[in-house]
Amino acid sequence: MVPRIKDFFGFSRHRSDIIFIIDTSNIRTARIGMVVIMLLELGSFITSFFFQVFPDQKVLVLQHRIAYIILFVSALQLFLYCILHKTKENGFSHVILNISLAILLITVSIFGIFISAYDCINGEDFYVFITFEIFITCLFIIRPFISIILISSSFISLYLIIEKSIGASHAIRITFPVICICFIMASIVQYHRYLRIARYTVQNHAMAEQMKEMSLHDPLTGLKNRLALREDFIRDMEKPLILLISDIDDFKVHNDTRGHEHGDTLLEKYARQLETTFGAENCYRYGGDEFLVVVKDYSLSLFLSNMELCKNALSEFFQFSGGYTAGVAHSPEDLRTLINQADENLYKAKRNGKNQIVG
Repeated sequence: MVPRIKDFFGFSRHRSDIIFIIDTSNIRTARIGMVVIMLLELGSFITSFFFQVFPDQKVLVLQHRIAYIILFVSALQLFLYCILHKTKENGFSHVILNISLAILLITVSIFGIFISAYDCINGEDFYVFITFEIFITCLFIIRPFISIILISSSFISLYLIIEKSIGASHAIRITFPVICICFIMASIVQYHRYLRIARYTVQNHAMAEQMKEMSLHDPLTGLKNRLALREDFIRDMEKPLILLISDIDDFKVHNDTRGHEHGDTLLEKYARQLETTFGAENCYRYGGDEFLVVVKDYSLSLFLSNMELCKNALSEFFQFSGGYTAGVAHSPEDLRTLINQADENLYKAKRNGKNQIVG
């Protein structure tokens, strides 16, 4: 029950990738929204010098101009932050973004209260206040406990100012709590709706990555497969390579005499030994009991020495043969040529009595 309450009010901790999605959405919104606010406030500030709504109240006109400037600056600081920090996972600070966003929202709330309080005192409606509350509620993705504090404090502050100045009417006493609750619920609904979208996006991304990883690896041995080899070719192109194709000698005999489960065990043993010797990033299951090793910037003497270590480590379980070649691949055709040459050397090793490496 407690975790559900914490999650409902936004106290729960979220994964960094979910927070990143929410922050990115707020940044995208801020880039457009802040431009609109800055243009409106700049226009209002300039217009106040030509069309004075309160010609006999110079102090009030000055207060409005100061409010325009403050709101312009608060929008500008969030806009600059969003522009200067690219939306990469390590490209912006979640804390600083929230502080910058909080500065704007608090400024907007105070500005709305200031304008609407004066309007209500002079017999006007509080449209400006409602407009800014809609801005807070609908524009950004805010944790519910923050929106509850911000929205309720704004309504309470405006109500107290009106009550103290001219006395709140019966209609205001009824409508204020109802409108306040509606805004809070709208903000909470929007937060949880977007949170579900973010979680769904992260889950789908994780599943896609998992499926991609599975498509690039052999399910039995865990080694990379031919599809992975094609993707890795970009990494290995234009570099000196030593390429080895090897297989277990008399593998069919192992399968026929001791069963396929035993054969699978031998394949796994061989895969682990190749990984240990040459690194998992350089080893592939090429097909059946054939394995491919592709190493770059590797001395031939060290390569042959490591192959001997493999043979010694696996000698009590099985013997294997291999064919290798060395060269530089400038294109996929070159890579296929190197593989074919290594494959021919493997057959030479088989014809020469097996249990040897030929290149």
